[in-house]
Amino acid sequence: KEDITVIYTYTKNPGTEENIKGNEIVKTQINTIIGANSKFKYVLTYTGRVEDYKGEATVTITDTLPYEVLSIDYDNTACTYNETTRLLTCTKTVELDEDNKEINDIFDVEVTYKNLTSEIDLTILNKATSTLTFGEAAKTDESEVSNVVEAGTVIAKYVDEANKEIADSVTTTGLIDTDYETEKKTIYGYTFKEVDGEETGTYTK
Repeated sequence: KEDITVIYTYTKNPGTEENIKGNEIVKTQINTIIGANSKFKYVLTYTGRVEDYKGEATVTITDTLPYEVLSIDYDNTACTYNETTRLLTCTKTVELDEDNKEINDIFDVEVTYKNLTSEIDLTILNKATSTLTFGEAAKTDESEVSNVVEAGTVIAKYVDEANKEIADSVTTTGLIDTDYETEKKTIYGYTFKEVDGEETGTYTK
């Protein structure tokens, strides 16, 4: 008596964009920016879902920072930062199967920029990109946030003892938290007596 053997042969699904049922990166600012020395605190949130695919999948998030960085805090178990290119890269790899179809992660980042300067309000635009790769598929998504660092104004006035202007005032502007400096003038027919106000300091709102 011989056993009857029936063999079913399967071809592994190659993994294409058709398998992707979710792929989104969201960059969220979580604090208010006051001045040039503020910490920019934000969260990178990735949510992805792949159906009918078994195997390894990797999501890579890249965040190119727009200015030189004074300090940066991030999850160094999943992320790296390149000072030369100002590129923050975070990765996560998961094994997908019937019971595990999702790729979800959250990365917290805090950045302080170095030497921000501008005579007017400065808009800082920051974009993050995610790339989901598995099998033969690679799909990207983008998210960006925009912050405004406001500028402050300092006016230096030159007056006599009756508070009458005797020379043109000098107005300077700069980003809040950055330094300003005023100076006294040599004015023909007058001798400097005193100054009221801070000659040096930082711009305020």
